[in-house]
Amino acid sequence: IFGALLDLVVSDEPDADAAPAVALRLTRVRHEGRPWLYHTVRVPDGYPVRPGDRVIFEVPGDSAFGEVVDAPSLRLADAELGPPGDLPQLKPLTAAEVAAHAERVSKRETEAFGIFCDRIAALRLPMKPVHVELSALQPRLVFFFWSEQRVDFRGLLAELRKRLSGTIEQIGRAHV
Repeated sequence: IFGALLDLVVSDEPDADAAPAVALRLTRVRHEGRPWLYHTVRVPDGYPVRPGDRVIFEVPGDSAFGEVVDAPSLRLADAELGPPGDLPQLKPLTAAEVAAHAERVSKRETEAFGIFCDRIAALRLPMKPVHVELSALQPRLVFFFWSEQRVDFRGLLAELRKRLSGTIEQIGRAHV
């Protein structure tokens, strides 16, 4: 019996190798453009969010729209989450600001999708346009298509770069 009790004793001496614990306000956000994808996201101090709120979250080099799934909670940074600076973070914007960004992005995506379809037809490429995704805050465009065969789309990429401002980082084959 006493052996089991002694196992419960925890040393008060600090572990020299352990990183200091950092408490973070975290929530889960469902990615709007890819609804099967959820992110654990940092919530800035004092920024009020509730489940169901539409938000913009930033990851290194990109940003996206999402919906808050869980109420924010305090959690210690741990190995599962990685360094706190690597976590996506909510952009502290009002609901009206998020809606204004969403409207601008939607118009730009619609315009880019029209150009994408037009250029595919003009170049007679054996591919079907599926979707265009624009980052919420950065001028980064991603074009998705479907094709039964491998397609050389270098000419299409050059055409899109001439006609659209911003960074066209990739054209991706959609998995159906």
